[in-house]
Amino acid sequence: MFHRILAITRKTFFYYFLSPAYGIIIFLLLLLPFWCLRLEGDGTALGKFKIYSTYTFLLATIILVGTNIFTSCTVLTRDWRRKSIFLLDVKPVKRWEILAGKWLGIIFLNITFLAILFFSIYLSSKFLSRYYLPELRGEKNVFLTYQKILPSSRKSLPSSEVHSLLPGVEKERPAEERKASYSVLPGAHVTWLFQGIAPTETTLILNYKFFTAKKEETKVIGFWIIGDPSTKNLFRYQSEVKAGETHKIRIPPWTLNDKGELWVTYFNIDPLERSVVFPKEEITLLAPWGNYWLNLIFGEFLLLLIISFVVFLGITLTTMTSTITGIIGTLVFTSISFARDILGAFVHFFVETTGKKTAGVSIYAHFTNGLLTLLKHLLPPLGECLSHNYVGNGIVPPLLLLGKLFVEVFLLKGLGVFLIGVLYFTRRELGIPNE
Repeated sequence: MFHRILAITRKTFFYYFLSPAYGIIIFLLLLLPFWCLRLEGDGTALGKFKIYSTYTFLLATIILVGTNIFTSCTVLTRDWRRKSIFLLDVKPVKRWEILAGKWLGIIFLNITFLAILFFSIYLSSKFLSRYYLPELRGEKNVFLTYQKILPSSRKSLPSSEVHSLLPGVEKERPAEERKASYSVLPGAHVTWLFQGIAPTETTLILNYKFFTAKKEETKVIGFWIIGDPSTKNLFRYQSEVKAGETHKIRIPPWTLNDKGELWVTYFNIDPLERSVVFPKEEITLLAPWGNYWLNLIFGEFLLLLIISFVVFLGITLTTMTSTITGIIGTLVFTSISFARDILGAFVHFFVETTGKKTAGVSIYAHFTNGLLTLLKHLLPPLGECLSHNYVGNGIVPPLLLLGKLFVEVFLLKGLGVFLIGVLYFTRRELGIPNE
């Protein structure tokens, strides 16, 4: 069984790899990172690196997804056109082995593409660090990657700690915790606990965003106490920033305690006495992680997940329909998978801004929410697999996220779709394809 599958895999791989069209794809992947070096950033070393890595992975994703839509939807058409599919059907080769060999051949072809892309990124990154970054202002350690850490819990400090940390607070009012946000009333405070941080000598970065009840142009004043109060290694910072924007606080590494924990306390001291709401997903700590090259491998792994699903879907649709219909269907379903979360956010925004009082809006909300729920069950979240979201921002995707995406994109959705195509292909008549 395995030698038959490997024979089909080898033949499929070399047919495409040695073709002139795919030689052009290899040339584009080799040239792409060097072309992205020419893109202008914001004048800083970090900005140059971000736009280089972001566009490299974004354009590589577009090229490889487009290539694999065409490849997966024509891999069976070629055998039908040459009549070789009928020769295989009378030999001791099962039809599912044909599809498995075709899929593996395309995947090995893409692994070769990704290896070539990695080699080109390696060379262009060395070129970037040697010839471009020394001439730009800002930090030079642009290859440092960060691990995104969400707060483990929300803690309330005792009254004595509040009085000692922020003199002048006469009455403690704890923050109100909602389902998806932390609401801090005027004069109240909220404390987050971040855990599992490795010891470091590099600056930590706290990302946060908050909202107020009114969209005002004035800035909101808050006070931050960062560090374990029991150790007295505290970093104090007063912020005066606008609501609705993402802000950063650079935190010295000595604020960590011996357990790898970081306490972050925010006091609402705004003189206009406005309540402040922190969305939970927007409170993140970026801890230095280190290895840029391993992060590239993670990025290519996510890209391979996208490619695997596209190939699964393209082969399945082609076994059921014509080549043109398979290409169009694969393109449509892949696009919806990428835009699934964007569509959901748009629908919720429309409903919230328009209101649910009218019958038309209620019908629209009911229909679209049901449709989005169906899409979430049928299609994988390919938007979460976009590598430039992580590599371009220097963020290491968490291992739990990688495992979750592998299970959902590859095992449940991709392999599930492929098994449907295998069952259909093993039972259908091998006549002339519907063209």
